[in-house]
Amino acid sequence: MTRTTRLLTATLIVGLVAAAEVRAQPPAPAWRFGADSQVGVTSRGTDPGATGVVVDSVLAAEWGSTLQLIARPVSRGRLQGEWSHDFYQLGARYQPTERLPLRIEAGYALAVIGLGVLRARPIERDTSSLDPQYVRPLPRFEPGLPTLWAVTPSYPLVAVASIGTPRYDVRLGVADGSPTRMRGVIRRGNPPRAPQAVIGAGLTPVTGLRVGITMVSGDYLTPAENPDPAGGGRRATLAGVELEYSFGHTAITAEWIRNTFEIPDGTAIASSGFLRVTHALSPRWRLSGRYDLATPPHQARTLAPPVGSLRSVEGLVGYRLTRDLVVRGFVLVERSFFETAWNPRAGVTFAIARRWR
Repeated sequence: MTRTTRLLTATLIVGLVAAAEVRAQPPAPAWRFGADSQVGVTSRGTDPGATGVVVDSVLAAEWGSTLQLIARPVSRGRLQGEWSHDFYQLGARYQPTERLPLRIEAGYALAVIGLGVLRARPIERDTSSLDPQYVRPLPRFEPGLPTLWAVTPSYPLVAVASIGTPRYDVRLGVADGSPTRMRGVIRRGNPPRAPQAVIGAGLTPVTGLRVGITMVSGDYLTPAENPDPAGGGRRATLAGVELEYSFGHTAITAEWIRNTFEIPDGTAIASSGFLRVTHALSPRWRLSGRYDLATPPHQARTLAPPVGSLRSVEGLVGYRLTRDLVVRGFVLVERSFFETAWNPRAGVTFAIARRWR
């Protein structure tokens, strides 16, 4: 075999091997699209005007396992009343590789604080309310302050980096506003931007049990909004503890949030949270009980101070007619910050889901 023949033979072999490797490589990732729309209807009593409706959709586009774009438009209101429309989630999620447990999220995302809000889609939630009962505006504890919340049902713009393993997870980030102030993507009258530090961590010591903590800190009132021109900005710190425990056919979920607001003569402290127990009797039947509590800021100096804490106790029986249709009957007793008597209610909720891929 001449030198030229050997060279051509070697070149052919290398080419065949390279072609085989190219054919063996997985195809380049392509975009995948999906959508999930859920409609929840809650009827309390015989008054059609008291019937609440929420349309909650998730639109997602994925590029392999690396990039995910998510939009979650939500419309809510009553059959006879005003409606609101906004995005509860609008952003991107990026995971560089599957081996490195790093995830980066940016946009309007449910990745800050509030486990009860995170699980509030119509099919998943075990409450008759459109939002958890404790997600309500706090009583004003100083004249001239804007409306404040223990935690709002929608979140500000955030950028968060998370690292997680089957045993633990840690996240650090920054937000452009306090979760105690209502903001929105298309909502008018958003408060001024105020940078917030976001820190969170979770631990899963055994299968089925997770404990998490989250802290968000920054100005809830900017210097331009302060009633005292010389007072500067005022800081709010939210510290939350989350618990999730599942065993057998039972799941326990709990959350506690402590709000600390700076005021001219010290701090005002409020707290809120819930405890929920769910038990699956069968693949179709489910029982759940829930207790919500929110305490007002203890420095209430308004003309109409609260008379007590917000409380609610609710029991539900749910039946899954199909995979995408759930009906629940409920009994609820509740009282607001300004009531001493308990208000009993009963009714029914429906939740319908539709998925496209």
